Amino acid sequence: MKEWSIEVTRRFERDFKRLSRSVQDRIIELVEELRSNPYLGKKLLPYYSLRVGEYSSYKINEREHVITLMTVFHRRVGYRRIRSS
Repeated sequence: MKEWSIEVTRRFERDFKRLSRSVQDRIIELVEELRSNPYLGKKLLPYYSLRVGEYSSYKINEREHVITLMTVFHRRVGYRRIRSS
């Protein structure tokens, strides 16, 4: 089975840098798991969400086998960010 590739948005990069090192490490571990199973997260049309203390949201391009990491945000912020993406 083909492994999925990972892409990140500028928003994800910016938000990721603001997180503590321990949360960054946990997100990196989960992203590696996504490569073999991109449907791990909770489906929130048209995105998926993984909870890692903070949330990480992503979308899947099945045709090209690409997972795009959209943003990382705290639960307090809600889903306003991914709706505006």
